[in-house]
Amino acid sequence: MSTNNIKEKNAIHEFPNYENAVKAFFSDIEMQKRTYNNTGEAINKFLKTTRSDAPEMIEYLTANHQNPQNHVILGAIYMYKVLCNRRPKSFDEYRKAAECNDPHGQYLLGCYYVAGIGTNQSSEMAVYWQRQAANQRIPSAHFALGYHYQYGYGVKKNLLNFYYYLQKAAESGHIRAMRKLANAHNCGAGTLQDNHKAIYWATKYKKAASDDYANTFMKNLFDPDLHRQKKMYFGMWCYW
Repeated sequence: MSTNNIKEKNAIHEFPNYENAVKAFFSDIEMQKRTYNNTGEAINKFLKTTRSDAPEMIEYLTANHQNPQNHVILGAIYMYKVLCNRRPKSFDEYRKAAECNDPHGQYLLGCYYVAGIGTNQSSEMAVYWQRQAANQRIPSAHFALGYHYQYGYGVKKNLLNFYYYLQKAAESGHIRAMRKLANAHNCGAGTLQDNHKAIYWATKYKKAASDDYANTFMKNLFDPDLHRQKKMYFGMWCYW
């Protein structure tokens, strides 16, 4: 199929459920609904929903490159579905989307800078792009900024800022943020220790996650031995 012919075809007709698949893909990125790095799962779901394979979708998206969101989807396909090493190409697609002010591209570009995927590792650049995405209300970007402030990667360590961004992510429905916020209230990390708020966020996490780990987390929330480990995990030995 020629590029010109592809351009003329409407994605809704060419790929069934295309619009819904796009919405679901970006929602999965925003909320990290399943795993720590769920972009691979999200792109698998996207291709399955649109009833396409990676080369076919690459051809379509490349022909319609004027949409920044298409660069994000291309970046994910190059990373997770193309067998040869295309990490630099994936990075380049995310960069194009980010520079067009696409918030998902900004968030994923920040993730690449954290791990040095397709580029040199830079915590400072990671924070820069995550902040751009957070300014556009991407919950995963708020969660990522909380991570940077918790450990002092690319910014000065600050548990108050860690808590601030973690809470913003949790209030937006970010599942992992709910779990971590429950722990923060349990230990008093970046906020006052508050068992009621710990239970509140642990309950919301259990309801949202709906898995065996969530049940175990709720059961062990106030375990004395685990509580001491969590306090060390949050750096409470130097908490001001």
